[in-house]
Amino acid sequence: MPYAIRAAQPDDYPAITAIHNLQSEPDRRFAVEQLLHSDQAFRDADPTVLRVVAEADGEVVATGTLRSIWAGPPQRGRVCVLVH
Repeated sequence: MPYAIRAAQPDDYPAITAIHNLQSEPDRRFAVEQLLHSDQAFRDADPTVLRVVAEADGEVVATGTLRSIWAGPPQRGRVCVLVH
């Protein structure tokens, strides 16, 4: 099955949230609006943050985040990749 990886769009967040919540402890689960807000806060702090999705047959099947560093100020030449 071929996959396409692309930048996430706002209408992807119901699927992104469902994937996130399947892998999270009950106290770490989000509503769609909470995850959108959380991602925006990360982008405000670090403009290099990019939420991506993997799509197969038009369905979001995975999500990930690209960012310059896990915590602290952005650093050139350093990338942290998280896949869910």
